[in-house]
Amino acid sequence: MGLIAKLSCLLLLYSVTEADSTLTVLRSDANPDRPWEKRWSSQTLQAAHLDASLKLASASVSPLANPFTIVSSCKISDTVACANALATLKLAAAKITSAFTFFQEIRVSVQFTSLCQSSLASCDSRILGGAAPASYFDAKTSSDSIYYSYPQALLKQLNIQDNVQIPYNDFDIVALFNMDANWRFSSTNYTNSTQYDFERVAIHELSHGLGFDSSVNQWSDGFTFIGPSYKLNNESNFNGWLSPTLMDRYIYIPSSSKKWMDMLKLVTSFTTSKKLNETQFLMQFSKSGDPFSAAQQLYIVCTTSSKFIQYRTAENMSIYLQTTPGNFLQGTSIVHVDQATYSASAEFLMTPEVPLDNLSIEPLIAKYNASYIMIGPYGVQTLNILKHFGYATPDNLTRATVTVNLLNSINTTTSSATSAFACYDFLLITFIALIIINQI
Repeated sequence: MGLIAKLSCLLLLYSVTEADSTLTVLRSDANPDRPWEKRWSSQTLQAAHLDASLKLASASVSPLANPFTIVSSCKISDTVACANALATLKLAAAKITSAFTFFQEIRVSVQFTSLCQSSLASCDSRILGGAAPASYFDAKTSSDSIYYSYPQALLKQLNIQDNVQIPYNDFDIVALFNMDANWRFSSTNYTNSTQYDFERVAIHELSHGLGFDSSVNQWSDGFTFIGPSYKLNNESNFNGWLSPTLMDRYIYIPSSSKKWMDMLKLVTSFTTSKKLNETQFLMQFSKSGDPFSAAQQLYIVCTTSSKFIQYRTAENMSIYLQTTPGNFLQGTSIVHVDQATYSASAEFLMTPEVPLDNLSIEPLIAKYNASYIMIGPYGVQTLNILKHFGYATPDNLTRATVTVNLLNSINTTTSSATSAFACYDFLLITFIALIIINQI
């Protein structure tokens, strides 16, 4: 039995079915050629001594000096370009390591390819790359009342010590970079203002791979409602909902009485005992009353105006997330910080657009560090988002203890299926943005 999941860019990759004394564990074996698309497979574990909520004990581990292991695949004839890209990607990983403390290896599968010549057949050189967690797992801390989707890279850093072997994907992050783009691999090979800084884009994409993402997506083009991802079983029937991401937990709407997590909860209150295929599910959902109204409200708050939604923690740290008036941009809205507000600030890294200019990441960090506080390549606010997810930093080596939901039955069997969508978690450079930036 297969599982197909609808998500914006990242999939919840870990679900379990109990059958007699075994657990059937579904996970994703991500295709490096399409990091936004997931292939589901299964494993079976003995469940004789498993509890429904597994409390993970603290493990004694030490920080790693070089936690990133990068396995690359060069799909173009220019092997020199691939070598330069790999070397620069390693520099990007080192800069991330300067901001965070990792206790377990983070394995990255990356492909350097020509999108124009690939199966995507996209010759738009403005598409620079994409990345995603290779796996997500349901987990929660003692302060959480519900389970959230934890990216594998993060879960491995937390207190995970038990006799149970969690079926991790072989890689924590999958990434792809478009070698049709005119890249600058280091500040020494700058030639003109039509080059994109590879290191900056690589840090951005690896950060998405660490879990910088929301579960909310537009289920189909043209819909004026959005919502969390839903599951389909092997018969393509609606089979429940996937958990919100850690980013969803603290999304805040300052000018609205509506609360983000309350709207997600209301959307996912839709249930049915009937076997509904995807078309039937969408039809029934559109007639569901409060759940459908909540999905419409989500669309409205994401498309009303810019600077409308924040990531805000209990400590009152807040940063505006990217929204576009009148349009929900799949892979851009919510999962980046606001372009207009932060592109010329220390928080520039996670904006959705990259300028054509003669600045590599090093002078940018130096430029903004003179007026703001930067930690490695991150502004303090952007870093605090990932820190709040649970990543440790040199000044705070705390590792949370989490409860992992291993026995969340989703009525699946052991065959595999391929997700029926492609999501573009890409940095897209719009012509308007280029004109504005180049005039500055």
